[in-house]
Amino acid sequence: MNVLYLNGEEAAVLGKNGFARGLLRELRALTTETGAKGTAVLLSPAEINRAELPEGLPLEQALDYLSSQRPGILAVSRPGAVPMLYGAVEQTVFSAAQGAAKGAGLKLTQVVPVFSAALRATNAPESVVIVLPLEETFEITTLTRNRIQSRPQARNERMDEERVIKLATAPLISSGDQPLTLLIDADVPEGAGHVQRLSLEEVMRGALQPVPVLTEGSSLTQWAAGIQGTVGPQRKLPVGLLIGTGLSLLMLGGLAAAKALAEQKVSELQVQQQQLQAEASAVQKLRSINDQLQARNEQARQLTGNKGPLVSDLPLIAGRVTEQGAKLQTLAGPNAPTENDTRAFGTAVQRTYDLTAQTNDAEGFTSAFQRRGLAADVQSVSCSNLPCLLNLRAAPTELNVDAAPAAPRNGDAK
Repeated sequence: MNVLYLNGEEAAVLGKNGFARGLLRELRALTTETGAKGTAVLLSPAEINRAELPEGLPLEQALDYLSSQRPGILAVSRPGAVPMLYGAVEQTVFSAAQGAAKGAGLKLTQVVPVFSAALRATNAPESVVIVLPLEETFEITTLTRNRIQSRPQARNERMDEERVIKLATAPLISSGDQPLTLLIDADVPEGAGHVQRLSLEEVMRGALQPVPVLTEGSSLTQWAAGIQGTVGPQRKLPVGLLIGTGLSLLMLGGLAAAKALAEQKVSELQVQQQQLQAEASAVQKLRSINDQLQARNEQARQLTGNKGPLVSDLPLIAGRVTEQGAKLQTLAGPNAPTENDTRAFGTAVQRTYDLTAQTNDAEGFTSAFQRRGLAADVQSVSCSNLPCLLNLRAAPTELNVDAAPAAPRNGDAK
């Protein structure tokens, strides 16, 4: 079995003749050099989550349920078993990898998250932090006895490996924990303690290691090491992916129109995906998705042209939710303001909306609703389990104030 890994414009391949890395456009040459041919495992960054399933849902239907909740490819710890952990690979990442693999003579049949492969490649303790440097961010995965968390951290001149490790481990150390940090494909900063470096080749070989044997006493780290998924026929993309269009239509009572539009756009995406050239698929896929999201937003604006303030408010709120990578659960409004709302929002408002959302960054989410045309009155925040659950009221702050009526002229009727 071969292994493929992509990071922006870079690629790495593990085949029967060894390991090689280079530019994405050189992928075919890399497969030839390593003797990689046929089926392959996709090693990919992924967000780790603990499944929250509806009461009474049969476990054998859990994967279908999770797939309906978010777009992309899901890898699970062990279908039909509890606890169920899963890694979510973004659809754009998978589509780009699938197109590149096809052009290089590889067929993706499995997907293994990077954090899972790293855990298989080493004898990690119960408490571990995994840091994966990517093109523009660091992917940080934290696993302890009772906690799992994934979060990205922007990568820049001020945020290097040393600072990221300190930020990721400080909360655990302050609580008396001593986590092991697994740093992937980067040099360990001088003086850093409890840090183990894993080369990219070691992690790719870890993706081929067998899934650990799990028992009732297995730790969350051991369960996370067993996360992997099978790449089957592509599922229809959930309507949630089309939030720019779907949310507006649903809120305005156009459920049937939203469903038809979603199915039509999904079909167009699938046809376009098959037509993409292999080596240009990474760039072309992202450009295609951006163009189609713009088209959907334009269609939504046309469909809601006579809907009063909703035509501007809904795209503003929906856009702010998607910017933060959050999941909107409920949205109600517009509501007439009360006499206390000027104090609650810190400014005069004309209308308010009640919303409930899930997010891994409660502080960043609430901050995003306090600027650029929005004010927020936070009602409650619960982060006992990730993702956090927030209830807040949002209000547009760019008010359209009518001009004051002109004073009556002499001789006008009183």
